[in-house]
Formats: sequence, structure tokens, C-alpha cells
Amino acid sequence: MTDGTFTHLLNGVAVEEPIGFNDFTEELSRDVRERIIGVKYKASLTFTHKGHAVLESLFDEEGFCASATYEVRQWCGGVELTVIRGSVILSEAKTNETACEVECAIADDGIGARVVNNKEIPISPAATKTKNSLTLSPVTAIDISVFDPTASAGTFLPDTRRVWDWFDALQHAVAYITDNEATVVSDWYDNLPDYERYAIVDGFELRTHTGLTDRVVWDYKRVFLEVAMKYNLWVGVERATDGSPILRVEPEGYFYSDTGTIQHTDIQDLVRSCDLDRLWAKVDVGSDTAIKDLGGGFSLPFLVLRGFTKEQFHFSGVCNTSETLDLVNEWIIDTNVIEDVVVNGNDEYDDDLFLIQYDKDTLQAVKSDYLTNDGNPPWLYNYALQNGAVLARYDLPSPVGANYASVNTSFRAERTAPGAPEFYTGPASNSSFAIVQFDNDYTAPNFDPSNSWGNGTPQGTPVSQANSRYTAQAQGYYEFYTTVYWRIVKNVPLNVGGSVPVGIYQAIGPRVQVERYNASNVLIGTPVTLSFTQEYTPGQYVAQGAVGLSLDAGDYVQVRYLFAWTGFQPNTFFAGPQPGPFEPPGVTVRLDPTSSIATQFVTGGGFVDGGGQARIILYEYERHVDVGTWVSLTGDPKQQIAISGGPEVMHNTHALSAERNIVTGATTWKVIKRP
Repeated sequence: MTDGTFTHLLNGVAVEEPIGFNDFTEELSRDVRERIIGVKYKASLTFTHKGHAVLESLFDEEGFCASATYEVRQWCGGVELTVIRGSVILSEAKTNETACEVECAIADDGIGARVVNNKEIPISPAATKTKNSLTLSPVTAIDISVFDPTASAGTFLPDTRRVWDWFDALQHAVAYITDNEATVVSDWYDNLPDYERYAIVDGFELRTHTGLTDRVVWDYKRVFLEVAMKYNLWVGVERATDGSPILRVEPEGYFYSDTGTIQHTDIQDLVRSCDLDRLWAKVDVGSDTAIKDLGGGFSLPFLVLRGFTKEQFHFSGVCNTSETLDLVNEWIIDTNVIEDVVVNGNDEYDDDLFLIQYDKDTLQAVKSDYLTNDGNPPWLYNYALQNGAVLARYDLPSPVGANYASVNTSFRAERTAPGAPEFYTGPASNSSFAIVQFDNDYTAPNFDPSNSWGNGTPQGTPVSQANSRYTAQAQGYYEFYTTVYWRIVKNVPLNVGGSVPVGIYQAIGPRVQVERYNASNVLIGTPVTLSFTQEYTPGQYVAQGAVGLSLDAGDYVQVRYLFAWTGFQPNTFFAGPQPGPFEPPGVTVRLDPTSSIATQFVTGGGFVDGGGQARIILYEYERHVDVGTWVSLTGDPKQQIAISGGPEVMHNTHALSAERNIVTGATTWKVIKRP
């Protein structure tokens, strides 16, 4: 056959060239929002004579929901190449019964018609039939163990949960919407460590572990995007040896090869600009549903970039557009919410879907210590899905977060003088909480290199009671270690009884609480009360404990106390004479010296170095391309394209979009490169 000759086939039957074929174009494009590299056909065709007969027969046999394959082959260099693999969907066709013509759009049989157009139709993981009732294997459920983050060892619970592997669910969804014609492969997922696989589970099963699955419905778009956003995954179309479409799921970088044979030199009217779709002004990351813990109620406090709370970051520079890089999950990934369901039995999330990182070898949810990274509790879920880890997988135009580690925020302050005696008679304390004065932060073993203690009091100057506060220099997670020594100076009993009186002693103890305020002096969250005991015997006692708090820059922490009378102790414990009538019954207490407060800056959240290497430089031009090169490019769209507008150095680029006229080969190119 003569080079350039076309053959048109409908359901394998040779038909006449349809009307409009001379204007038929094919577009290869990278869709940033759908994360897909695929081919689109952009013109309608009208089939006559034999083509009309094939489509009419199909309509009569299978109805308006049927579709026909449309294949176009072209001879090039003595070889017949397939240049179009598409389909005609009868429900979208218009038939002129008088003229015996069928006008229809041509849908790509790989991505366009079978995936993008059906990306949001509901799918049950238990489905045993495809969209058009072909046999389909359901997603195989597996059992995994989950753990209690609040337990010191992160104890795994005895009851397993029925879950689905994410990639199994994706394969099932693609088979469902393509009627088993397209398959999914991923070297990336196959090569992930065993401990970095992902399970899908609904909140009801996570809470009740009853094994019910018929309540769960999802769609291809959500199954794909929930993980794709977190790992910067894309989908590209490949062809098996039999021509059937394969969807390849890999990180974005996979689809930018550093090899290729396409060269376009001496381009006329080569125009350079920026790809505004990638010139982001800000990025949203995290999850729509998360518990932003500020008061210590859950295992993971709020930290910038170290959790799953929805966060927004702006990029530096003055040339940004209004575009936002959206990386926010609809499904739940937050370790605190998982804890709320597993430990607290909260049914608020029963209808939600969760992603949980699990180990495919042990079939256990992955247990991590990424808050402290010291091999100790708290044990947390989904370490690989933290906001900082997610952003690190993208070519960001500038850094996000702040490098908090550069600030030395540790300190120790001590109380050097005894407190004034306080006298209580009961039945209860009427006093209000008073600030514990820690006046010395400068004499060893005390220290305060960042002058965070004292509300600006100069180093070497005793800190007043009012200024006894710690001010956070940067957002982060802080652990405060507080020791409050107190003393019962005297306890005079109430004598009751007859000839042998019984001394009724009043039991008392301090209530010591750590309070967090913002820079506007507003109490944030519930004060944390340290453990204390009630005593009645004169002597020294101690109330101490550690409190972890998530602080924003400018937040401050104070320690307050009051003494509370809580009951009586009938006793004749004290030796010696009974108190005389001139000494009223009651208990005298005070705070003692050497009480102290100290902290260490456990973690300051995260920091992601953007690098500014996003592919945003856009070139546009016109250049004819032969059918052989075109078939090569559409079969391997990741290959490199070298371009130049003259004798200058070649630019190594990759196709962003290329629209080619099938008949003439005239092609409009948009290619991109790094700055």
C-alpha cells in the first residue's frame, strides 16, 4: 500500500472514510487536575454506507447503550501503524435515518471513555459485575490488627478489622468502569516496603470490627486521588502486546524521561511563557477531617507539618497566580481520629472511609513514634502521610514551614524563697488559683539562654510572681517538667468526743495546674492538673509531673496553684498534749523553696525545602510530525523532546500537550521544562 493510505474499521469491519476525517485531530495531554497523561480525540465524524450499516445493526442487536470500536490504520515506510483506537458510543450518536448517516464523537478507548468519563460512578468493593454486567471478581478483604495509641506499648487489640488493600481496590474500580478492558500496573506500589501499604476501611468496621462490608461505596476518582495526592502519582496509558490499554500508576517523575529521539530545531516563532496552572500561589495539605489537638486530649498534638490537620502555606515570590495546589484528603488519615474511633468508640465517623498504613507481611497497622523519634510512646498511625512527608514529594516553588530547630528553647527556673503561710479552717477552700513564682532562671542549675522565662525580665534579675511565665519562641511541641514542694506547717485538730477526745484533722493538698494562654492573654484549652495527694501530717510533700503542650509562637504557659481542703481524718496521731482552747483548729500550709519548672523543645513541627524546580517554563510552537514519530510519542509520552529556535543551545523539554491533524500531520505543541 502507498504510504499515507488510511484504513477505517468499525468493530473490525472495513468501512468508507467518514465525513469530517480531514479535520480529525488527536491530542496528547497532561491533565494537571486529573493527574492523567492520555489521548483525546477532538472532532466528530459522520459514518455513511457500510459504516452506517454496521452501527445500525449494532443498535438493533444491543440497543442504544452499545459501543463499537473504531480503528484507523495508516501505512508508513511499508508498515501499517494503528493511529486511532477509539470507540463510538451509540447513546451519544445522532442518526439521520433519511440520509443513512450516523454522526458521533470518537472516544479514546483507554483513558477518555473508560476512565475519565466514568470516574465518579459509584462502585461497591463487593461488586461481581462490571458496569455493563460482565463477570468481575470483588475486592478481596483482608484482616489487619490495629493498636491503642494511648497504651504505653501501643498494644495491638485482639479483634481484627476487615479492610481492602488500596491497589486491589483501584484495580477493581478500573475493571468495573472499563468492562475488564483496561488493567492497572504500578512498579511504585509493587516496590514499596511491606510496611508502607495502604488499607481502606469504613468507620463502622473500624469501630465495631463486625466484618460488614455492604455499606461501603466509592468511585475510581476518590480511590485514586486519596493516595495519588499524597505521593504525587499520575496515570499514563500504555498498550499491551494485544493492543489492550494498560493504566500505569507511578510518581510524576516517572513520566519525565531523560531520554528521547525527538528533536525540533530551527523553530519559527518559538514562544516562551509560564505554565500558569503550575505557578501556584499556595498549597493546601492535610485532611478535611482531623482532630487539631491543642489541649493534650489525644496522642498527637497539633504541630506544623507533623500531623494531618488541614494546613495552607503560601509560596514566596511576587509572580504567583491565584492557583492552589490541592492535596487535601476527603478520606480520614488522622491518627487522632483513628484513636477516637478505636479507643473511644466514637460513632461519629461510622459513614466515613479511612486510609491506614499497614504491613502486608504482618497484617498489622504500622505503629510509629514520629512525634519523639526515640523508640518510646506515643505510638501513632500513618507516619508516611504526615503533611510534611507529603509536600516533600512535590517540586515546590519555595520552602514551606519554618526551621524551628535553630531556636534553643530549653530552660529551668526555680523558686528560692518560701511562700507565705496560708491558714485553712474548712470545710472548703475559697481561694482562687495563684501564680507559682519561679524567680531564678540564671543561677546554676537554672538556665534560660533564649530568655523565654520571665516575660522579658532581663537575665540576672529575679522574676516576679506576675511575670513567672514561659513564652514560646516558635510553634512546636513542648514538654514541661514541674516540681512543686509544699509543706504542712501545723495542723490543729478539732477535738470532739467525751472524756477521751478524738482529734479530727483536716486533710489538705495543692491543686497544681499548667495553663496555656495566647498572646492576647486568653486561656486556651483546659488547664492540665498535676497529680497530688491529700495530707494532714506536718511535713514536706511534693506535687510533680510532666505536661506536653502544643504552643504557637507567642503563647505562654503559667503554673498556678491553690490549696484545697477535702475532708477530715479522725486520729490521735499527734503525740503530746491536746491543743488548748486559745488555738483554733485548722491547717497551715505554704509553698517551699527549690520548687522548679523546666522544659525541653521536643519537636518544632516540620520544614520542607521547596527547591523551586517545578516544571513551569512553557514553550509553544507549530511543527509537522510524521505518523511514525507520533505513534512513538503517544505510546511513550514520557520521552524527552529537544527543541531550539535557532543556533542556541537545545532545551530539553517534555510534552504538555500536542494536537495533531491525523491527515496532514500539522501539530500544535506545548512543551515544558524546569527553570
